[in-house]
Amino acid sequence: MGKIDETCERGVLVLAPAGRLDADTSPALEARLGTVDDEANGIILDLGATEYISSAGLRVILAAARQNMVAGRPFVLCRLVPAVMDVFHMTGFHHILTIQPDLEAAMNRIVPGSP
Repeated sequence: MGKIDETCERGVLVLAPAGRLDADTSPALEARLGTVDDEANGIILDLGATEYISSAGLRVILAAARQNMVAGRPFVLCRLVPAVMDVFHMTGFHHILTIQPDLEAAMNRIVPGSP
């Protein structure tokens, strides 16, 4: 994973990791997700530039989803590329995580009626 782009829109933190999300790169995402606290009303993980995800990356995402559920903060994934979506289907994660096709749909899931 080369970098994690970060923006904040309407109180929602949007994190967009690029490249591979594996044992070598997932600790950076895990560290950032662990520092959110009350800075955001929700989190969108935009995986549009994530070309590969391993079990280590899945673990980070699942832990973040649980952490945010406990905090009462929405956690939404969006723009999964086909190879990453295949992994989510094979693992059954698509049944337990909120996944939207694009950033607009993800934002509307957190802030209903967003433009």
